[in-house]
Amino acid sequence: MTRYAAILIDKLSGRYDRAPRLLLRQVQASALARDIITLTEVAGWRRRRALRKVPGFTVLQDTKHGDAAEVAMLVRDSVWRVLHWEARVIGPDLGPGGRVIALFAVLEHVDTGLIYLVSDAHLPATVEGQWDSPRAAAYRAAVQQYRVAHNRLAVLYRPGAVDAFADWNLNLHKPRTQQWVAAAWPELKAPTTLPSGGTHAGGRLIDWFIGRGRHVDSWRILPPNPASDHRGIRVTLHAPVKARPPKKEPLMSTSQNHWPALASDSTKLYTWVIPARSGDFTLRLRNGSAGFLLAHYALWFADVVEPVLAKTLDDWGYAYRTVRGYSTTLSNHASGTAMDLNATTHPLGKVGTFKPWQVVKIHARLVLYRGCLRWGGDYTARKDEMHTEINRDLPTCERRARALMTSPRGKRLLAANPTQKAVIES
Repeated sequence: MTRYAAILIDKLSGRYDRAPRLLLRQVQASALARDIITLTEVAGWRRRRALRKVPGFTVLQDTKHGDAAEVAMLVRDSVWRVLHWEARVIGPDLGPGGRVIALFAVLEHVDTGLIYLVSDAHLPATVEGQWDSPRAAAYRAAVQQYRVAHNRLAVLYRPGAVDAFADWNLNLHKPRTQQWVAAAWPELKAPTTLPSGGTHAGGRLIDWFIGRGRHVDSWRILPPNPASDHRGIRVTLHAPVKARPPKKEPLMSTSQNHWPALASDSTKLYTWVIPARSGDFTLRLRNGSAGFLLAHYALWFADVVEPVLAKTLDDWGYAYRTVRGYSTTLSNHASGTAMDLNATTHPLGKVGTFKPWQVVKIHARLVLYRGCLRWGGDYTARKDEMHTEINRDLPTCERRARALMTSPRGKRLLAANPTQKAVIES
């Protein structure tokens, strides 16, 4: 039997020279009829505080890293459960307004179980008519980073429905712009018909969405609002949700370190938030003690050795695959017990990608884990300096994880991942 999940979204915008109370009124009006509200141009502590005055909604917004708060999303708690969210830098500061930011959310519909991936981004202006300029090249690169990050989450979570919203800062009424967006992001499609009016000055339609896996019931452009020079869009969707048996773990499969391999939708996988001083990032790893030890090391690595920056998509955890170059041996990534950090800086097989002092620091740090972690730079055969993996059995890892839970970084890590304390202690 097929069930349907209703997806009710308003895409809004703030403006930096308008009072935050006007933004709050706009959001409160949307909250009367919508379950998801996504916004751009909402950085600044007064705007962040205003968004948190809407009861019954969880606010997704990076409040630690300045212009990363440019994009925000409000999600109604009674309708959607937040599985994962992140704000990412997808382009440099082209001025004015700061870096190019996108926000991604993976949501689970409470009633039907639909997994929904939705995102929003504020892309640079002043590109139309300058398609061959350096600025336009930077714009195209930002859209590709947006697409890559979106697709990565789609692979990890296998959503039943997907939508990417944006302030495209391009007039989508123009056929050339429509063709360019369709070619730049072929996995997602825009609605077949567009509104006759616009969301910005001169009737330009610059706020719009593309998606898949759901049906577009209706859309309309909202009336002008004093909170912004944009007009919002109201979108009503529904997505089919087919009942299916839960996917079982791979039978009799273990990774190279003898830990059981996991299916991509396993309940033993967890998206760890790493609260590094240089900025939060996430790693999809095994839950409990094994993931905790890897995440604990990743937090130290980002704080001491080198930053792990979300603007480059080269930090990996779980992946069900074999060891590179082998056809039958499952990688430790397949059990969620391995991670790669700053992979483009430390490529597979290359030696000497870290400075001598960094190698000394890494070796000294590994002593803390008492053999539970192994660094790929210490392999006797092909080196893998991006790579760190679990190297002991579960009871040994549990003992070490419990000992490190009360360390300063252990406390920081568990504060960012509060559900994992009970898993480690169980």
